[in-house]
Amino acid sequence: MVRSVVRRGRVVVGVTVYVETAPHEFAANFPFNDRGLSPFFAADKRVKRGGGSATGTFTYDGEEWQARLSYQESGLEHPGDTTPLGTRFEVETLREYRLNVRSQEDPVDQRKFNVHLASRWPGMRSKQGRKIPIPERFGEGVNPRVAGANIDFSAYHPLVCRASGAPLCGDPVSSSSASELSATVSPTWYRCVRSIESSLDRRAVR
Repeated sequence: MVRSVVRRGRVVVGVTVYVETAPHEFAANFPFNDRGLSPFFAADKRVKRGGGSATGTFTYDGEEWQARLSYQESGLEHPGDTTPLGTRFEVETLREYRLNVRSQEDPVDQRKFNVHLASRWPGMRSKQGRKIPIPERFGEGVNPRVAGANIDFSAYHPLVCRASGAPLCGDPVSSSSASELSATVSPTWYRCVRSIESSLDRRAVR
């Protein structure tokens, strides 16, 4: 709210202007564990098949978006042949992944966000031996760290799911129904991972 005073001769007129708020910067962790390390392995396979990156498009709420999946070196310690919980880890080089997402209908290119995807399991440590904090009883999963701007905060969760499917599946992903958008975090991510896994074979790719 902005209040200004306009002086017109001897008459003072008070004017109150209401300014509509708008979302700006956003940052949050969206940890998922309902499908274990499957999202991590799917990202690893797709990046390797794409020669280091993969790009896809999708539509959300009538707006077209582009998502680009790439990788970066990881500062985490490799678990070896299996994780502490016994999951086979058939990935020779441990990496982390970046998902850069931007609206294709924003002429000033300000509606965008970035997802940093890293694996998580109990007892995880950095290459320097520092213990990585994991939520109690979390088990195994992934931790997407989301940072963006100029997007309604309630839209990030469904956008992350649509964006995850786009470059991994290679096909446009349409908006879901209102009932799907109101689902809790784990079931929604589960649907995303199922769409990913349907387009990838289950053979380990080193």
